[in-house]
Amino acid sequence: MAYNKPTIRELYCEFFYHQPIDTKTQLRLVDVFKKDAESIKIDPDVTGSPSNSLNFRIRLWMNKNELVQVFGNRIAFNYVPINSENKKYLGWDYFSGKALDVVSRVEQELNSKDWKYTRLVYLDTFTVPDTEDFTIGKVINCNGEVVPKLIQSSRVATDIIIGNGAFANYDNFQAKIRLYDKEKDLFKFDLESSFAMLSSNEINAHNVLKILHKKNIDFFESIITDYTREEIMGGEV
Repeated sequence: MAYNKPTIRELYCEFFYHQPIDTKTQLRLVDVFKKDAESIKIDPDVTGSPSNSLNFRIRLWMNKNELVQVFGNRIAFNYVPINSENKKYLGWDYFSGKALDVVSRVEQELNSKDWKYTRLVYLDTFTVPDTEDFTIGKVINCNGEVVPKLIQSSRVATDIIIGNGAFANYDNFQAKIRLYDKEKDLFKFDLESSFAMLSSNEINAHNVLKILHKKNIDFFESIITDYTREEIMGGEV
């Protein structure tokens, strides 16, 4: 679903290879993206030796809100709409198009599609005004299917962490819901959801992202209330 006032703070995907990317290959990938990058940052590893690719992290900022990262055994693409001038989320098609372009350029340079698995993460942030009837249950669906009823009347800092599956071993999901203590008559919420799936020769990167996107959206819709949809997110477009 698309809303008039989306709450997405950041959206990113990670494509993991079976083996770590060696330093020489990492620097080849810098050459692939550097002509389009506004800035490049290369962090040394913890020992200070750039030959250790497991801790060699490269960040290529395409602009203020788009980042390509190469580190360990992964390629990541981060999209941070709140960093853009108008702070506007441009939608799933925009993000997925950019992410798939990154993957395509990496696959072409390395002549390999040997991905082990893919992860897609959504980060949402929004504030809710303090009212007499405010509780976490007004904003988050605490019907017991995902979020326990036990916390539905909470008005203080609350953390909920759920998930299943060992990361990187098989399809898995993780989520965090955080309510902060009130500041200046506002309650702040952070929502994070992460879905990952193993790669398959039968499913290309486009369809993998499409599947993971649907899982994230379905999860998000399952934990928010109509109040959040209408009052916080401005209703459906």
